[in-house]
Amino acid sequence: ARMKELQPGSRAMIVTDWATPAFADCAYLIQAGPMLVESGSRVSGHGGYRANFLKRRHPRTIMGTDGKRFVWAVIDGRNPIHSVGATIEETGRVAGLLGLQTAINLDGGGSSQMVWRDIIVNLPSEGRERPLPYAVLFHSKAE
Repeated sequence: ARMKELQPGSRAMIVTDWATPAFADCAYLIQAGPMLVESGSRVSGHGGYRANFLKRRHPRTIMGTDGKRFVWAVIDGRNPIHSVGATIEETGRVAGLLGLQTAINLDGGGSSQMVWRDIIVNLPSEGRERPLPYAVLFHSKAE
């Protein structure tokens, strides 16, 4: 049955298929988007994303590389005194100003939060830490 045909209480089987050729050499995957910068050029024409997501200012999270190092950045938002956020175009512009050759937009809104050594270093839009079932973590090999 198709998803839209399922009724509450219906039984369903979920299958994860990593056999897609594009994923053959991947050890890890992150669901994100849209791309902001590719090969040093800002990406435009983000088909498939809602205008509300692209053109309204929201908190945003950027992950990218300048070819030598990874850069993570958070743009705060939804606070007229501190920061109103950024559109996807503005977020791409920030990625370019950071010198990123490749950059992608990660989860945003209240999920845009950066913690460094147990300290929240930005101002999350909800005014507090949002409990999330996922995170990208960095630690030393000793840890």
